[in-house]
Amino acid sequence: MQVSNNNMLTVEEILSDVLRNVDDEGMIKFSKGYYTSLIRKALEKTSFQLYTNKVVEYFDYASIIPFPVNCFNIREIYLFNGECCNIESAQNVWWKRNFKGNEANRVTSTTSDPFIKRYTYSDNIYYYNADSGNIYLSSSCASYEKVMIVFNGIQSPINTTPLVPIRLRNVIVDLTTLEVFRKLKARVNNPKESQIYRQLYNDTYINLYDKASGSWWDAVIFVNSMDTHSRQALTEYLSKANE
Repeated sequence: MQVSNNNMLTVEEILSDVLRNVDDEGMIKFSKGYYTSLIRKALEKTSFQLYTNKVVEYFDYASIIPFPVNCFNIREIYLFNGECCNIESAQNVWWKRNFKGNEANRVTSTTSDPFIKRYTYSDNIYYYNADSGNIYLSSSCASYEKVMIVFNGIQSPINTTPLVPIRLRNVIVDLTTLEVFRKLKARVNNPKESQIYRQLYNDTYINLYDKASGSWWDAVIFVNSMDTHSRQALTEYLSKANE
């Protein structure tokens, strides 16, 4: 399946399905803002657990770089000079356990890493560590002008911006519907009504996680089977969710 604007969904389309599922098209049980918040959480869940949203961002070199917005998993870091697309001479930056940025930017006392074993400081090795919302680069990285960070990010739906491919529609709708029924079954005081919501919750849970036909596993299969070009296109679309 190729990714294009023609097969991307909006918050409104997902919301419409959820409201029908929970019999609240007039949004009497909960507000639109609450439903939208649940959709956001469902997208965050797919971002964390399916790693669907791979993002590439470029930065001017600095010894300390704040985490990119919505980043939750750093995949790769590269150094390069010149234009962002001209990275033939890009240098990989290695992760250095326990490295902390400091004035001297020297390695810490932990030197058991395979690439830095029995190592004393040299300008020929490039490394980083992430701590407290910042990425700390070794001083050797200063010989490069640009930093490219590849990471997994959280998708955040805003208004009617395209969000996810049609193949992920069911899992987002089911995740959101499940949370609505979770809230309703705990909120009502009438035992009979509470039992109805418990049954609806259980049915939705099966729709979501059943090994044979659950929407979650369909999403896993879809993401794992996408070709490289489709993954790149999906990344581009999902990275625009905050625009």
